[in-house]
Parts: sequence; structure tokens; C-alpha cells
Amino acid sequence: MIADRKRSVLDARARFVLAFLAFAAVGLVAYCFPYREFGIRETFFDAFLSGYARLAGAVIAIFDPTAVAAGTEIQGQYAVKIVKGCDAMEAKILFVSAVLAFPTSLGRKLLAAGAGLLALTTLNVLRIASLYYAGMAFPKLVDVLHLEVWPLVLVVFAGLLFLWFAALTTDRVEIS
Repeated sequence: MIADRKRSVLDARARFVLAFLAFAAVGLVAYCFPYREFGIRETFFDAFLSGYARLAGAVIAIFDPTAVAAGTEIQGQYAVKIVKGCDAMEAKILFVSAVLAFPTSLGRKLLAAGAGLLALTTLNVLRIASLYYAGMAFPKLVDVLHLEVWPLVLVVFAGLLFLWFAALTTDRVEIS
């Protein structure tokens, strides 16, 4: 009886890991391809990144009225360009993949995925605004913030969001 229970827990964990890896692989491949270098246009991503620039530009304009978003660029006292990779998509894909792989109802998964994507988008808009302001005040810190600090913060936040979702949808937590 106990051996069967341990095997079913292990099987559930293995199913979660395999499903997570499959969802993440599909999401990351879909995001990373097609490349412009191969002649395939990325109209959707251009519009998506322009939307990010408009959102971040609106936040930045609260404190810097000279800031204007045009296309994927925000210009004002400092300039930033939103490119693929600045959209926190990797963290979003990992979060949604974990949520979809988690054994709960589809309704809960969709609600968690939507709320998590909104939270990650909000954090990423704040990230872009912080990089703009760092560029104005502390230009030497921009690269460290952009390439090291913020990517880690986004992935950790996505992981914590998933753990919160898992805790909310699980009747009991077993630590083994």
C-alpha cells in the first residue's frame, strides 16, 4: 500500500516534469523561431514589442514628460529600444508551462496563467522603466541591471508565482 502510494507520487512528479519540459520546449521554440535572418517576418512580435514600449513609455512619462514612445523605442532624457528578449517572454513561457503541467482543473490553470502573465508583464514594464531611469541617473549600472539583475528577478518571480499557484490549488503539502 505504501509502496503504491510512493510510486503514484513519483509518477505524478514524473508526469509533471515531462509535461513541463514538453510545454516549455514548444513555447520556447515557437518564440525563438522564425528568425528574420531566414526571411520570415515577425509582424506579431513587432506589434507586441511596440505595445510594451507604449506601456513602459506611459509609466516613464509620469516622471519624465519628455519621454515619448515611437514604435519599439522610448526617447526622452534617455533612450531605450525594446527588442525581442526585453519582453520577459522566457520567464512567461516557463511560468505558463509549469501551470499547464500542474495537475489541476483547466479553469484554475487558465485563471492562474492569465493572472501570472499580467503580473509578469507589470513587473517587466517596471523593469523597463527602471532601466530608463538608471540610464539617466546611473548609466554605468544599466548593463548589470539589464543583463544580470533583472533577468534573475523575473525568473525568480515567475517561480514564486508558480509555487503560490501550486500551494493555492493543492489540498495539502507533503515534504519528502
